[in-house]
Amino acid sequence: MNPTQRGYCNRMLRIDLNTGCVSTEVLPEAALRPLLGGKGLGAYLMINEQLPGVGALSPDNKLIFNVGPLTGTTAPTAGRFGSTTKSPATGTYSDAYCGGYFGQTMKYAGYDAIIVQGAASEPVAIEIDNDRVEIKSACDLWGTTITEATERLWHTYGRDWQSLVIGPPGEKQTNIASIFNDTRALARGGVGAVMGAKNVKAII
Repeated sequence: MNPTQRGYCNRMLRIDLNTGCVSTEVLPEAALRPLLGGKGLGAYLMINEQLPGVGALSPDNKLIFNVGPLTGTTAPTAGRFGSTTKSPATGTYSDAYCGGYFGQTMKYAGYDAIIVQGAASEPVAIEIDNDRVEIKSACDLWGTTITEATERLWHTYGRDWQSLVIGPPGEKQTNIASIFNDTRALARGGVGAVMGAKNVKAII
């Protein structure tokens, strides 16, 4: 059966902040039926992508966002999405989950996973509009709170757009910092510090 008929987009988005390169890749067949996407997909990508001994706040630590085959459907709790990375709070594997609407819009844009690697030289925001992906300066947003950043992004893009943002704790790489989608949070393991270490203020 075609992966797109099993609830998958069959695409991963890779964003390399070191080079500014953005690419899409086919989802590994080994990660489809056996792992059922979501948590399993995040773990699979982390195990196969991450070198042992990488520091949590190192540019080499991958920050992975993942959805499952039911995300974006009418199934109960199908709006949730996850993030997978190495935790600055524990120094071990971390996965965190969040409600809201970012997961659906990520799926509607055509991605089962987003892999953010490397680190930008200055604060940036990643704008994803289906196949068009841009890395933009976010120096004007750096230092703003979650609420301030979210409202500014709504003013720029409109409320149909969803965003993931960090606040000052994430920017300062506090090891319990969260990533927020409006009022909902990826709140385990200090994932906000990993995003801050990559100089990413927002993903829109």
